[in-house]
Amino acid sequence: YICSGTPCLDYDTVWGRENTSYVCQDYVSTDFHSFRILAFDSCFKASPLTEPFNNIVLQVQGGACTRHITASWNGYQNMPDGLAVYELLYSNDGQDTAFRSIAEIPASGALSYGWDVPDSVFHFRLKIVATNTSQMLRSVSNIVHVDIIIADTADFLEIVESARNAETGCVDLSMHVDASFEASSYRLYRSRDSRNWDLITELPYTGQEYLDYSDCDIAITDTCFHYRLSAFDGCGLYEKFSAQAKATFPMMDESTLYVPNVFRPGDPVNGVFCPKGTYLDPAPFEMSIYNRMGLLVYRTTTLGNCWDGTSHGVPVPQGAYVYYIHCKQNTNREKTFVGTVLLLR
Repeated sequence: YICSGTPCLDYDTVWGRENTSYVCQDYVSTDFHSFRILAFDSCFKASPLTEPFNNIVLQVQGGACTRHITASWNGYQNMPDGLAVYELLYSNDGQDTAFRSIAEIPASGALSYGWDVPDSVFHFRLKIVATNTSQMLRSVSNIVHVDIIIADTADFLEIVESARNAETGCVDLSMHVDASFEASSYRLYRSRDSRNWDLITELPYTGQEYLDYSDCDIAITDTCFHYRLSAFDGCGLYEKFSAQAKATFPMMDESTLYVPNVFRPGDPVNGVFCPKGTYLDPAPFEMSIYNRMGLLVYRTTTLGNCWDGTSHGVPVPQGAYVYYIHCKQNTNREKTFVGTVLLLR
């Protein structure tokens, strides 16, 4: 006589003293049940009820945008020879059917276990197995199917152009992105050997399909760079990368310094005297302007500073002026440029 619950209500009867096993056909394994057995002799005298035996019900909890799950279960009662351990096992759906152990939890421990699901696993099954101290008896829980939710991500990321700018020395990059996916930001990486990558900038999402960036923080002696662009998925868990883009260019033996020979103060196009350098190290740099009498009228130590045709704020007369420019080449050699510039008014 089999009964279930508390109080223990009649569930079914097994006739015949030779029948020592019974399979419940209509009980759901994900519900908690407790069973007891009462035996009758041929005179219908009843034995005492056994201790209650229950099934193990496994439950799994996980949150959005996380690969951490928590498995919990009820304790198995009255295992013959004593309960020794619970074992949590998983099987990766779509790849195999074998269950592999995640952890063993002592019977005296907590009836729960937290697990960080590996990045390669998205759909899997879990179950709990209880084993007695002699390792002869085992009780298996229901099997729980778990799906790791994959967040939206960019369909494509592409670096369409990467080339060094001869005037600025920077590498100008043009990138094509999936603007329909609102990325938290785009991350741009640079490498000299395509193995060791440095994050050089994060570009904000603008809703535009094309992004531009100039990489100016590079050494003048480098002849090759590799770039790749990335964006995280909507949960910030997975970083999707573009294909690598390569920028190659010959190393300059000498710097190029362009020095104009005439300018007209106030002219919208050519209104200042402003030498421009390509691949110049900004230090040391010195530019001095002298009049025909050899008197200093202007001096700067910053490449890119321009002379506007004044001396201490006072316009100087029209005429020829001598410039003296001292700077470092990209080969670490210092060089001096001397010449004249014509100031027109």
